[in-house]
Amino acid sequence: MKSRISAFAIVALILGGAATLLGQTYEWTDANGVVHFTDNQEMVPRKYKGTVRVRESVRSTVEDQGVLQQAAPVTTPEPPKGETLYGGKPFPWWQKRYLNLAKEREKVVARLEELKGKETTTKRKKLILQRASDRAAVKEVQEQIASQEEQLKRIDASIAELEGDALRAGVPPRWKEPPAP
Repeated sequence: MKSRISAFAIVALILGGAATLLGQTYEWTDANGVVHFTDNQEMVPRKYKGTVRVRESVRSTVEDQGVLQQAAPVTTPEPPKGETLYGGKPFPWWQKRYLNLAKEREKVVARLEELKGKETTTKRKKLILQRASDRAAVKEVQEQIASQEEQLKRIDASIAELEGDALRAGVPPRWKEPPAP
């Protein structure tokens, strides 16, 4: 009897370990409409725990990747004849990509400034009134600030990567200027 229990425990541990290797991704959307992902359920803010969607891990096998590539091929439109390509992309593509990232960055910076002002207000309120709800409000704002700061880091990394790609592709320096109307 004891050997059956031990064998059962070992099998349960192995299967449990396999499930964690496959992993899960948790997705939630904050009050600003920003979608967040994490592989650690503890990282989901308490406010959004009820809205979390459990997704399969983004990890996949080589066969899965092959199926995905066959299902949705990514095609780049053919540029007009005689148009110069930089890294396989026309000049306007570089301008548009940078402009989109710059606009997104501006929005995140503005939201971050707004949240920092709100944080100051909620901290004052917490200090004066000493209520648990005010402490929770401060923590929520701090979590939103951390989320926006992470998003800002991702955008800055994307801009830096784009700048490196543009430099390697030999894109003329004016690519960061808005396109002429």
